Amino acid sequence: MCDNVGMPALSVLVLDSHDVVRLGLASMVEATDVVDRCESAAAPVEHRADVVIGAPDLVGAAPAGARRLVVIAAGDSIDDALASGANGYLMLVDLTVSDLREALVAVMHGDLSLPAAVSDHMVAAARAGDRPRTPLRPREGDVLELLVTGHSNQEIAAHLGISIHSAKRHVSSILAKFDSPSRSHLVSRVLQARAT
Repeated sequence: MCDNVGMPALSVLVLDSHDVVRLGLASMVEATDVVDRCESAAAPVEHRADVVIGAPDLVGAAPAGARRLVVIAAGDSIDDALASGANGYLMLVDLTVSDLREALVAVMHGDLSLPAAVSDHMVAAARAGDRPRTPLRPREGDVLELLVTGHSNQEIAAHLGISIHSAKRHVSSILAKFDSPSRSHLVSRVLQARAT
């Protein structure tokens, strides 16, 4: 147990299917001075907690009533975090106990907790008409690069080792995120943005 400084007793549930992530996050949570009780589980459970921390899919399935603080691991997107009902999120890379403490305090006070780099990116993307409305997933970034160089859906699928159906789905998602009516419109916008 950690001493609670300046906050009422705070209980946290850490959810992650990977032991190393779950136990590592639980250890970091316990190292903060704002948590009274921390439990961890590999899947959503009916524990009552003030804050639930974990990957978007697990946190979104956690019992209602708790605030959600999502930790973004490799492959997770900001969209997934927001869809999970997150009150904040942290990126797993370079996460420190201090970052985690600040996020817990912010979430418990009703504030949204976002790393500065992420919030800066979101503001810049919202201001620019030549950027996606929501960030691209890593695979979508790969598909976009192939689109810009003129590859067909079949060529994209072959190059990335994915099915033609997956390639089409990624292209559709990218077009929607850029609010572009066609591939040629999208490619034109991206190339113009890169030229400036």
